[in-house]
Amino acid sequence: MEKTGTLKIVNSESRVDGTLLARKNNNGQDEFGAATDFMTDNGCNNNNCVTVTGTMTGAILYIDSATKIGSSPCAAVTAFAAMAPATKKKTRRRSTAAKKKGVSRAPRQAAGKKKPKAAKKSAGKRGRRR
Repeated sequence: MEKTGTLKIVNSESRVDGTLLARKNNNGQDEFGAATDFMTDNGCNNNNCVTVTGTMTGAILYIDSATKIGSSPCAAVTAFAAMAPATKKKTRRRSTAAKKKGVSRAPRQAAGKKKPKAAKKSAGKRGRRR
């Protein structure tokens, strides 16, 4: 399998566009550290655009070869990601203090109109129960 993308190296683990890289060896060295050493030996460093070939085993790519390439293939992927639609913002809810004060978003009543007493009592009781 061949994969082209941006190389990210964090804590001796190498990833190409999120795919974890490993390298089988007989020295007893960590497979993930061996892949990072192999990448740097081939001139591939963090944030370089690279092409790696190897075999996929689960979510891990066991690499056989690695080459640093020009940034144009990786830049095309980044530009495509930038064109993706933005996520919609969630609306904020009223704070607890605003709820306790009884601040309402409903339009106010006209100045001359008053609530009947029964409506005032039930509104007051509902407020205490919450």
